[in-house]
Amino acid sequence: MSKELNDGAFIVQGDLAIHPIAQLLPPMNDAEYKEFKDDILGNGLHNPIILYQDKVLDGRNRYLACKELEIDVWAREWEGGSDPIEYVISQNIHRRHLTAGQRSMVAAKALDFHIEAARERQRVAGRFDGKNEDNTPKLKNVQLVANLPQAETPDPEEKKPFASNADDNKARSHAGKLLNVSGRSVAAAAVVLKHGTDDEKKDVETGKVGLAKVEKQVRERTKNTPRPEEKQMFNKEKSDSIEWSKWTWNPVTGCSYACQYCYARDIGDRFQGGFEPKFHPERLSAPINTRLPTDTGNGNLNVFVCSMAELFGDWVPQEWIDQVIESCTKAPEWNFIFLTKNPKRLIGIKWPKNAWVGTTVDCQSRVNSAVAAFDELNNHPYRPVVTFLSCEPMNERLDFGDRGLHSFDWIIIGGRSASSRMPAFQPEWEWVEKLHNEARAAGCKVYWKPNLTVRPKEYPTGI
Repeated sequence: MSKELNDGAFIVQGDLAIHPIAQLLPPMNDAEYKEFKDDILGNGLHNPIILYQDKVLDGRNRYLACKELEIDVWAREWEGGSDPIEYVISQNIHRRHLTAGQRSMVAAKALDFHIEAARERQRVAGRFDGKNEDNTPKLKNVQLVANLPQAETPDPEEKKPFASNADDNKARSHAGKLLNVSGRSVAAAAVVLKHGTDDEKKDVETGKVGLAKVEKQVRERTKNTPRPEEKQMFNKEKSDSIEWSKWTWNPVTGCSYACQYCYARDIGDRFQGGFEPKFHPERLSAPINTRLPTDTGNGNLNVFVCSMAELFGDWVPQEWIDQVIESCTKAPEWNFIFLTKNPKRLIGIKWPKNAWVGTTVDCQSRVNSAVAAFDELNNHPYRPVVTFLSCEPMNERLDFGDRGLHSFDWIIIGGRSASSRMPAFQPEWEWVEKLHNEARAAGCKVYWKPNLTVRPKEYPTGI
């Protein structure tokens, strides 16, 4: 509640919370605060505090002093027009006599705040649009660009000066420039914030001890401390072999099928001494540990689940599958792509809204089981948001019959890459043309893999 005054400011009634952005700045020490409070007692409050999101954005010390002195607190709403962190820093950098170490700590905390705020905006606002009937988050309409289902793109006009380059020197330099310190000093402060004790952080934030000294002792201590278990994250794809997904995640590895063209088995045999199915529970935390990319277009949120395994093989325990699905549900900002040669096992799973589910049909003998399973899956109450068919490698001409491709949203067509057991192979053009046209007639999006290089080479018949 508030009482408005003629000049646009108002008197605050009741108590206010301090905005987290205001708390990026260190509090005054006891002597500074006493002198500051005595000045307000003698001269009154010259400038109103600034509110943002119903919290104190600027003027934390003025607000606290007025409350303690039982003096009316004048306030104005923040008018915006800039980044709120930049605003608070610009208002305080000259009136607060902070050391370089203190300013560096503010810059490092501001950088972290922007990263987390950007991630939360994308998690809550960018991907969802209300609720489904079962009260789960509802995905915004999937837009298909360049034949790929895409996530919503953040507003390019939104001011996010730190988050856009959060993991490189440019971001630290930008944050440091606001506080008149170097990017190197911001990096040093980040080390103290991440690895320092509460007392070490306080020593730098209060100006009691210099940043360089504390950073040195933190680095010396952490250098001699055993490292904790490695933080699990997605693997970033560097090749175009899985071009439709920028990330891979393998909480399960291995497969009992014996596909002669399998690249994954070659990798497993070479680097892991075999390809026996294995569960890696420590990798289940990767979805929440992996930082979201700044660019969310062009498949950058797509994660290929179990690129090195057959997750839905008959030999896989159901509890392995359940734990993988649960991890996907807890990370709704990502698109998780599942692919199997055993589509009957997809039925009955409570698919989260960020699951894309497909089956491989590399030969005619797989057609009937794929169509039957996806016809049923298409009518399932938890139908995946995207269903797809992967005809890679397309080893022969495929005929989907009268039922066709209507239960699929997306069709992937590819050639056969060379493996240790089979040579590379290109399907005949007529096979590709037929499948492509049938996909278009069924309203499917079509994706040609880079390893599909076949093209028509026809000549007219001479008279």
